[in-house]
Amino acid sequence: MPSRRIQPSRAGKRQSSHGASEAAPADAGSDLAGKLVPSLAAVWAELGADTPAPLTDAATAGAPLPPFPPLLTPAPPPPPTADGSATPSAWYARSRAYWARQAPTVDGMLGGLGHLSPADVQDSHRFLDALGDAVDYSGAALDVGAGIGRVSVHVLAPRFAAVDIVEPIPAYAAVARRSVPGGKLRTAYVCGMENVRIPAAVRYAVVWVQWCAIYLTDGDLVAFLRRAAASLLPTGVVVVKDNIAADAFALDTSDNSVMRSDAYMRSLFARAGLDVVAAATQQTFDASLFRVEMYALTPQSRGAA
Repeated sequence: MPSRRIQPSRAGKRQSSHGASEAAPADAGSDLAGKLVPSLAAVWAELGADTPAPLTDAATAGAPLPPFPPLLTPAPPPPPTADGSATPSAWYARSRAYWARQAPTVDGMLGGLGHLSPADVQDSHRFLDALGDAVDYSGAALDVGAGIGRVSVHVLAPRFAAVDIVEPIPAYAAVARRSVPGGKLRTAYVCGMENVRIPAAVRYAVVWVQWCAIYLTDGDLVAFLRRAAASLLPTGVVVVKDNIAADAFALDTSDNSVMRSDAYMRSLFARAGLDVVAAATQQTFDASLFRVEMYALTPQSRGAA
């Protein structure tokens, strides 16, 4: 939100007026109350969570949504490890529970800040316009963390030939199915982005990742970005639009989300083998909200070609 959702722009998170201590290590961050959090690695290690999430049952993880109206049950979480310690699902369970309680409306998706949607949509269009001919609008778009389809409806469907979505909450995916106009919604992968696997034959002009990177551990985000890059058309781009922290990171334990700094984000893009070819800051959001940045990413191998 704007803080994900905004799902995540799920967009509505507000910054604490307190930052991490000036004496804190350079890689330290804080929670939204301003309390020092020395290391995300320690937070994730406690949950056994910063290794890429294992695939769940191949028959359900990333399964396409059948013709509406039937609703899918979410893919089952991975089982506990042999010693009973936490699995990566322990990190994601809180965010899933949080979003399952939110209303399937624009206001619900944006954390009570639905009035920000027009400005968000406008700047997303401006960002795509700035990319010019680099984007092939005759191709398909993948909306990751799609929620009820707000970005699909207002940004992607008006521009691209078709739209697929990734959304872990079945009720939200069902609303998106009804909302995306003109029969453009082809496939809904009803699972978390940490588990989604795109079929090898499917290629996208853009993979749009808005207000949901904040929910993944570093390992899962890097792994997802590598898979996203592999699903691109030869001229395709990955767009990440998300909240940016002033410190190394800001942890929100209400939904287990992590706002990272610009430098932190760029380091993860590099680990995923992606170059930042364009970036822009969302304009006109209230100063009390986290800064929102847009990044256009392409595989490093393309630049070397």
